[in-house]
Amino acid sequence: MTNPLDYKPSPIPEDCHFRIGASSFYSFVQTPWNWYREAVLKETLFDYNTSSVLGTCVHYCAEQYAKKEPIDKQMINAYIDKHPVKVDYDPYDVKEALPSMAEAVVNGYVKNTRPIGVEMCVAQEIGKGYAVSTSIDLLEGTKEDTLITDYKTYNSKTKPKSISPKYKTQLLVTDYILRKHGYNPTRIRTVNVNRPCGGGLSEKTGKPLKVYPAEVTKLTEEITPEDREYIDNCLNLCVESMEAAKKYPHLTHCIFHDMRLKLEEHNNE
Repeated sequence: MTNPLDYKPSPIPEDCHFRIGASSFYSFVQTPWNWYREAVLKETLFDYNTSSVLGTCVHYCAEQYAKKEPIDKQMINAYIDKHPVKVDYDPYDVKEALPSMAEAVVNGYVKNTRPIGVEMCVAQEIGKGYAVSTSIDLLEGTKEDTLITDYKTYNSKTKPKSISPKYKTQLLVTDYILRKHGYNPTRIRTVNVNRPCGGGLSEKTGKPLKVYPAEVTKLTEEITPEDREYIDNCLNLCVESMEAAKKYPHLTHCIFHDMRLKLEEHNNE
């Protein structure tokens, strides 16, 4: 039986041969060498840790509530336990933090929404057989005035004050796809829920330490014409970079800013 928490890439049109994921697209903008290694060479630069597994579980709980479907605790535990313990992953920490984080995002946000879309898989061809795809946590508003909402988990005592460039790029890619499907997104939003922390006694003073419970912080930004020009240009640049690397493979290291690509090509000759 397939576990609903397992990662499944959003499908792309049948006539496309290459998928560009919205959630990882900021890597192309910021560190194109890492994006190339993961998207093209299929190298695993990141596998999982406590934060990523916890984030998947929180997303699942929010999705099920929004769909008015039951939350399968057995599936959650199976997903948590299938990941071997390592330095940056402790299943106990996930199971301890999950109930309060899921409750915070559901009671603090999801239960008060009237979504027009939940966990929607959407894709759009950019050109030349390249497609961009994503899974949307929540769509709100109307098709003519759409709010794109994404759940984010974090591990800090400091609440975020603005949508990070990474998350904004991801949501602008989503905006790009939705525009091609007849929607008019006007705003993007991250619903941020923190991992509970603090408590106990101070080693220095013996006094109780402040407790930081799981809480929701909503951050919303309007989508501007400049935002759309930026993301359209970045997506087109990605396609042209890939085509250039195919046409001039000996310059791949220049296109994706990584001298190691040239050395690896030389070693494989």
